[in-house]
Amino acid sequence: LFQEVVQYGAGAEDQFAVSRAASGLGAALDAMAFKDIKTNWLSFSNLQIRAIEAHTQAREAYAALGNKAEVAQCYFRIANGHALLRDHHEAIAKLRFAQAIAVQMKDVHVQADAVREMGLQYQLLAQHRTAVEVHESDYKLQVQLGRKSGIGRASRNLAVSKRALGGHKQALKLVVSYKQLIAKARMECVCAQSILRRKYRRSGRPAGGPRALS
Repeated sequence: LFQEVVQYGAGAEDQFAVSRAASGLGAALDAMAFKDIKTNWLSFSNLQIRAIEAHTQAREAYAALGNKAEVAQCYFRIANGHALLRDHHEAIAKLRFAQAIAVQMKDVHVQADAVREMGLQYQLLAQHRTAVEVHESDYKLQVQLGRKSGIGRASRNLAVSKRALGGHKQALKLVVSYKQLIAKARMECVCAQSILRRKYRRSGRPAGGPRALS
């Protein structure tokens, strides 16, 4: 069905229809491929390549529509596909495009996500010196955003590469920092949920959320 809509949209020059259908097709193929990743590499590879092609078609359609945010998300999906196919260099190249778009949009959240994923790809390539530089950039962006969980993850990723380079003491400090930040982030989440439940009780609504419409 998605393929038929893509073909119809392309014939009608309806970029919106193409973008939505191609994205849906890519997501469906991603899910199908993932089921085969451990049992049938050939089937997985073929499906994942088709998923990348679908996400690429979606990216082109979103670009024609001028939707930069969706173009960036398509680059993430394409990068993920290449990473699963163990083509880490190509994954990094696509993530750089996503990062560049995020900088244009001044979206620090998307920029941080792209940088973090790039760092992980460099780790998989065992290019730990470059990974350290990238994870340090991620750390700075997470601090700028005030994301405690993000800072914690950046610390953990830095620790992995620092340890690989022989910096065991630095790695240990980063791991301790990671655990403290994650624990604090979880506690803040629990506190926020508790406050939300109290507000619902005072308003006469059930603790699980607003009443369903009758």
